[in-house]
This record gives sequence, C-alpha cells and structure tokens, in this order.
Amino acid sequence: MAKLQRAVVAMATGEPLARAAHSAGFADAAHMSRTFRRMFGMTASELQRNLPRPP
Repeated sequence: MAKLQRAVVAMATGEPLARAAHSAGFADAAHMSRTFRRMFGMTASELQRNLPRPP
C-alpha cells in the first residue's frame, strides 16, 4: 500500500504515470496500473484524470 500512496502523491504533483510508477518502486507503469485496478477498481490513468490539477 505504501507504493500506491507514493504513486498517488507523485501523480497529484503532475508527474507522468511512468515516472510516478518508477519513483514509487513499481517495475513499470503497467504493473502500477494493474495494482491500482485491483485495489481501487480503476486504473492509475483514470485516477490521475480525477485528481485536482496542481497550481
């Protein structure tokens, strides 16, 4: 769960998905996306679209 939290924080700051995945410790963006879908019922890109944009 800590990896997912780090990825969400990175995405909330505007990081691209691949960079957020790498910085959170996932092997690649596809692995992160599968994990997001399993845990949250949506992919990482779907979550990122729903996050507020940084100023």
